[in-house]
Amino acid sequence: MSKLVSNYIFNSCYQVLILILPLVTMPYISRVIGPEGIGIQAYSNSIVQVFMIFAVLGIPLYGNKQMAASKTKGKSELSKNFWEVYCIQFISSLVFIFAYVVFAILFVKEFKLIFLLQTILLFSSLLDISWFFIGIEELKKVVIRNAVVRILSVSLIFLLVNDMEDLILYVIISSGTVALGQLLMWLQIFKYVSPPKFMEINPWKHSKAILFLFLPQLIIQIYVILDRVILGLLSSEVEVAYYDQALKIVKVSLALITSISTVMLPRIAAEFTQGNLDKITHYSKIVGRLILIVSLPIATGLAGIAHLFTEWFFGNGFESVGDLIILMSPIIVFVGLSNLFGMQILIPTNQQNKFTISVSVGALVSIIINLLLVNTFGSRGTAFATLLAELVVAVIMLVYVKGYINHQTILKLLLKYGALSVLMGILVFVIGFYSQFPAPVTNIIQIIFGFLFYFTILYLIRDQFLLQAINKVLKKRWK
Repeated sequence: MSKLVSNYIFNSCYQVLILILPLVTMPYISRVIGPEGIGIQAYSNSIVQVFMIFAVLGIPLYGNKQMAASKTKGKSELSKNFWEVYCIQFISSLVFIFAYVVFAILFVKEFKLIFLLQTILLFSSLLDISWFFIGIEELKKVVIRNAVVRILSVSLIFLLVNDMEDLILYVIISSGTVALGQLLMWLQIFKYVSPPKFMEINPWKHSKAILFLFLPQLIIQIYVILDRVILGLLSSEVEVAYYDQALKIVKVSLALITSISTVMLPRIAAEFTQGNLDKITHYSKIVGRLILIVSLPIATGLAGIAHLFTEWFFGNGFESVGDLIILMSPIIVFVGLSNLFGMQILIPTNQQNKFTISVSVGALVSIIINLLLVNTFGSRGTAFATLLAELVVAVIMLVYVKGYINHQTILKLLLKYGALSVLMGILVFVIGFYSQFPAPVTNIIQIIFGFLFYFTILYLIRDQFLLQAINKVLKKRWK
């Protein structure tokens, strides 16, 4: 369990880091390379991301699970499975690197050099073996490596990118540091696996399962992209900006919740391989309670500070973002639960078809609600469509995991922590309404008092989960 806790802490810190760092560089980059430079970089990056989705297929998720299942079978089996899975990734990446270069040469008329430089990102996908280390639960290596590379990237941007003339340098730094981080992982891989024996490996036996996992990820990407496309077509670019900014803030808050999936998937996959179904149920109960005890106060707390935070963080003209953050804040709970049900139960236990059905229905709901509401309600319609889609996905998955999750227990915990979180959210809002301090200071006060109120009440009502966590920390501290 200590391994899981340390992995969760490392991954949570990293998820927060990769979401915060772009917010640090954004004001600087917008000034030195201007709107045109940002637009060129962002557009070329979005195109290469599409090719990257197909280049890696479902390999990160499948490889993670496969390594977790292989690590108990000895180095020989682990090595064989690693090279088989990586062989598919290597071939797929080469195909789509070639396809992208052809596309850039034949179809890109302006800024061809920028588009060609983005090929570096596709090479980084070819080199990416982070799924191996996550699968064998050596998450610390991945997190530290990624954190150092991200910080290096930010430092180089501040030092070397000074004006619009440095746009090419900005693209090289952004893409090159990602590739460098992936390359560094190869320095450690042979500590865990043997060199490949090409005559003994059969990569194609994994292809069907990889493609099966790729399908739901592709569906998710489609409706994540389509919500902005529909909003832009039926409303305006301003409404897209409001929605995009609000969603980014919600995603920052989600980082602590989704980190649990990265940590738990390999552990549950390993237990399933060994036939330890009781262990899976045990872990599911713990993680389910952890998700609810954390996600509910984050959601209501975020809603409580939304308007004041929006005023000082985004400035004038972005008042609508606060409304959207409030509307979408429950997504934190829904995505947390769907991560538990899908990424930590359905996928590790080879029920990918149920996972695919769930996200497909969610995608369909999102598209239909967007088409019905966006023309009238703009970004609010898209926000509501996203909220409803995530709720539908979580509910369908809850039905599918009834063998591992007790529905009544989930409902009781939802009511218990939900009621307390609402009270905390009201307190946070009232503090913000009456505070005479500057907005950033008020937000800090709101967060501190909200945190203290929530966990003090949990302690006073003798919440067993909290008390057990405190006891474990104290025992470790005073050993």
